[in-house]
Amino acid sequence: GDIGWGLFFISSGFVSISLPDDATELDAAGKANWTAIQNKFDSTGLVLGPGSHIGESCLCSNSGVRQETVIAATRVEIYALCRDDLDDICQVMGSSKGGALKKCLISRTAQVVMDDDGNGNDQEEVEDTMTRRKK
Repeated sequence: GDIGWGLFFISSGFVSISLPDDATELDAAGKANWTAIQNKFDSTGLVLGPGSHIGESCLCSNSGVRQETVIAATRVEIYALCRDDLDDICQVMGSSKGGALKKCLISRTAQVVMDDDGNGNDQEEVEDTMTRRKK
């Protein structure tokens, strides 16, 4: 894969994801996470749109080798955040909140949502919260 040290947040449009046919072209982190990568896309699908993010593999890679290929399926507007800037943001947030943010980004279970206290939540937690608020 290509080398990259940034995350990208999709504001509008859609991208198509393709995975390598096998793990041999990945770095050690990519090979170690191969099953998780496949499971991630089994749950999120291979087309991502507004609110989704891509490039989170740079957070756990020592080499920066990308684990998937992303191609714009439509006109896309994205926001980029380099790994060093994210590390700085997480440091300012503190280890607990910064760690929670990185965990949400890496797990990529769904959109990353920060509550009023700056705590990161994955989509299931957000949906549970919304359901409780409606009751």
